Amino acid sequence: MNKPIKYTTKIPVFLHIPKNAGTYVLGRTMTLFRYYGIARGWNDKEKWNYNLRMIVLQHEGIQIATVCIYDPTGAINANFTKHEGDEYSNIVEVYPFFEELRNRKLFIFSIIVEDHGVKFINTGLCDHLCSYNKKTPLYYTILRDPYDRAQSIYNYIKSSNSSHEPTHDLIKSNSLEEYFKSNQLEDSWLIRRLTGIRDEEEMNEKHFDKSCEILDKFKISDITKTDLLIDNVFTECFGINRDFGLSKYEAHNKNANLKDKIHFNELQEETKAIFLRRTAPDRKIYERYCRNN
Repeated sequence: MNKPIKYTTKIPVFLHIPKNAGTYVLGRTMTLFRYYGIARGWNDKEKWNYNLRMIVLQHEGIQIATVCIYDPTGAINANFTKHEGDEYSNIVEVYPFFEELRNRKLFIFSIIVEDHGVKFINTGLCDHLCSYNKKTPLYYTILRDPYDRAQSIYNYIKSSNSSHEPTHDLIKSNSLEEYFKSNQLEDSWLIRRLTGIRDEEEMNEKHFDKSCEILDKFKISDITKTDLLIDNVFTECFGINRDFGLSKYEAHNKNANLKDKIHFNELQEETKAIFLRRTAPDRKIYERYCRNN
């Protein structure tokens, strides 16, 4: 296997928007991480793969990011809490992790910013993490047609697939139409997360502009082009992509939750109008970054 063709001063930082291919991106990232480690010769050491860690980064007990790191000494396993559900993961609060980065050489391969960590992008958290490796973030994210995403959220929360989630069955509506008419329909989740405005606050054009100011720093694609975006990002950062010793992946956008998909035109006219009004800022964001790309 050939070694990575280039080294840059960038680390991939993925903004995970719920129901926008986040699980798929994490799986692809860890696969690329293993092959990158083999190319670097890390696998010469016994049980080397246990030193490829997913650090669940928390702030006051709430998960804000997943950091993929290589720890050549294996000490991270002893210093941080083991994740009960994953032998390759550890859990740690932000500031103890900073201290660990300061004291030991940990290689950061990638950062995935989770749901509750979006607001920390503006604080420079990822820049600070990357600086310990003398690198800067390469931000990227996946967007999805707001109607498809809303329907996916509804089907997921209402299905047994979300039984492990704290949000399982929290949607009380008994149909998609009822959900779209209810106050549980998400109202511009991404803009609210990026700008920090509360659900009860009314948005305006300044909030949209502020969101775009942040997103303009990202590489962005529609969910149907997820593979291409991942390839572009990891090629730029490490010279690796899906052809780097990897087998063909299954299509990422096969979603069991959408097997009985209801098309927008099948909705009642009243429901259509309500949905379009409530999701206008989301659609504006989507059209700006995906419709013409």
